[in-house]
Amino acid sequence: MKKYWYVYLLPMLMLLPVFVLRDYTVDNELRYLSIVDEALRNGSFFAFYNHGMPYADKPPLYFWFMMLAKWLTGEHIMWLIGLLTIIPALVIMYVMNKWAFGKKGDVTRIAPPMLALLCSVMFVGATVVIRMDMMMVMFIVLSLYSFWKLYNDIDAKRERFLLPVWIFFAIFSKGAVGILMPVAVILVFLAVERKFKSAGRYLGWRTWSILLALCAVWFSCVYIEGGTTYLDNLLFKQTVGRGVNSFHHKEPVWYYLKTIWYSAAPWSLFVAVMFFKAFREKLVKSDPLIRFFTVTTLTTFVVMSLVSSKIDIYLLPIYPFFIYTAFLVLDKSRPDTLTKISVLIPSVVFALVFPALFFCESLLPVIPDNKVLIYIGGGVLSLMAIGGIVAAARGEIKTAIVAVSAGMLLCVFSCSFTIPSFNPYIGVSQLAATGVEKAEHDGINHFAYYKFRGDNMDVFLGGEPTGLFDFEELKSLADSGKPTILFVRERELNREKELSEFLGTEYTAVGQYRIYTLNVQ
Repeated sequence: MKKYWYVYLLPMLMLLPVFVLRDYTVDNELRYLSIVDEALRNGSFFAFYNHGMPYADKPPLYFWFMMLAKWLTGEHIMWLIGLLTIIPALVIMYVMNKWAFGKKGDVTRIAPPMLALLCSVMFVGATVVIRMDMMMVMFIVLSLYSFWKLYNDIDAKRERFLLPVWIFFAIFSKGAVGILMPVAVILVFLAVERKFKSAGRYLGWRTWSILLALCAVWFSCVYIEGGTTYLDNLLFKQTVGRGVNSFHHKEPVWYYLKTIWYSAAPWSLFVAVMFFKAFREKLVKSDPLIRFFTVTTLTTFVVMSLVSSKIDIYLLPIYPFFIYTAFLVLDKSRPDTLTKISVLIPSVVFALVFPALFFCESLLPVIPDNKVLIYIGGGVLSLMAIGGIVAAARGEIKTAIVAVSAGMLLCVFSCSFTIPSFNPYIGVSQLAATGVEKAEHDGINHFAYYKFRGDNMDVFLGGEPTGLFDFEELKSLADSGKPTILFVRERELNREKELSEFLGTEYTAVGQYRIYTLNVQ
């Protein structure tokens, strides 16, 4: 499969402009940058803090790579940090192709499932954001691949060592899911195979010894840097707390049954039909690999549904397995009417994108100069989708999926060049740069923000701004006489009439924000 390197590289090149041109999101990405800056200032490598408050939510591996990138370049570079999701996504697709197709993996077999996987809403979303999830999924896939080879006596000596190492790095990337998913899948699969008594061969003393030794080193370093309080936060609040009675993202047990349909779009219906056929045609019973991928998908879905804390991206580990299960089933079954319909529906929807744009111009007012790029992207997507309709109607399901997926990637590539117009609405780097410019002009060295997550703007401001969370705090700051650059969202100005009257009409607008100067004559 190495000679088909372009099949892996070209789709990723379509996504690269997103990293080159996009600003950091305020909620998560900017927080990670601030945490990394604080760790570099403090010389911390195992205990992380966000403005002095312990941040034990995430293990250190991802932060280490971000710290290395900042140390090497002296600044945060989006595309460089983006490699931390792009490379794991490439590894996942390569391993899944090798696992599913082996030496038979020519371009006609590897391209359809990897494009379908990459173009699933949640998977492509996780590829173009700064998060640890994709790295964790890579190590989970590697750990289960090691188990599969060990189960089939392939490179058994090496895989006995690699299995616990991959599991540890999955934990070290994101946390408890890194061990929960592989162990649960292995045990359930062995039970299904009626070989549960052989579990010690895979999860025996050697596996647990390596895992415990690596975790002991990690936890010891955490204790040395952060003390008992930080270690307790890491081991209990962020694992048991989130799993049993979450303080964050708490959702009902049926949550993923509702969200998986749009999270896995546009191929969720196709995957559902293929799973139905896998059971109806008894492929789960007759094909060991389909059985293992099915067990992996269903076990993980159930386990993650039972965990109290839920957001759609937490279900990311099942995406490689249910997508590749669908294509393994497709290879062994005839494309009946139900299969054609499952691919025709998203194809028809995408074919309507270009004409729909002419009825949605009111949604595009912030990009008047680059609007043509969106029409080009929509036009390409619609044309490719029409090709997908023709192919699906003929029963050429893989061709249809490749056509639609390629159209989606080309659409993203074209539209991504309009991102700079959206950046003032995505992040705050332009807002901060304008604020710094005004501060230097007026001789001001104090910044404040009103009722939004502005604490991590210290990444751009060079110091931590003051948070104001009600109108009385704002008036107190104004009464203090301290010269200040104030950042306010238009949302608050529209909601609070007294706020708008108090601040007056002299301001600088940047996206959805306004910049005011306080106590400057």
